[in-house]
Amino acid sequence: MTTVEKRFVAPATWVLGGWLFLSVAMAYSAGATFGTLKPDRLRSANEVFAKLSAKDERPQALRYVASELNRKFFRHYGYLQLVLAVLGVFFVFKTNHRAALVLTFLALALAAFFAFYLIPEATVLGREIDFTPKEPLTAARETFDNLHQLSTKSEGLKMVLLIAASVLLMRPSLRK
Repeated sequence: MTTVEKRFVAPATWVLGGWLFLSVAMAYSAGATFGTLKPDRLRSANEVFAKLSAKDERPQALRYVASELNRKFFRHYGYLQLVLAVLGVFFVFKTNHRAALVLTFLALALAAFFAFYLIPEATVLGREIDFTPKEPLTAARETFDNLHQLSTKSEGLKMVLLIAASVLLMRPSLRK
């Protein structure tokens, strides 16, 4: 590895690490909004939702709010992830490490899949099912659930790709 190529290892690793951190933070926040926005966890829920029945309407209203927050988070996450992906590919390309570049490019492809297909499709379907009961299972809910599973598995794969690319860049014995 030349001196010029070595200079790009640290920025490449930082960008990939930042991208990985963003992915973990999004996974946490997506789950946390649903866990936090429950009537029994909010101090002033009784005052705020006084006109809504505690049994059905409060949880549904809060679930809707959590869903809308997550839709906004994921939309912005999709775009920010694309910026980090392009930067990651650029810096890894400059290191001349072919294996790390292939892994980073695959992660970029997954990020594009999220931003241009999964996130918009899940947003549309999610809004269709916001106020429908979970049972009986509708075609829209089943499609949404399948998209969610695909998203979760693809996110996990992307994280593995980013970790592997970072390890390849950080380990001098693995640099080729």
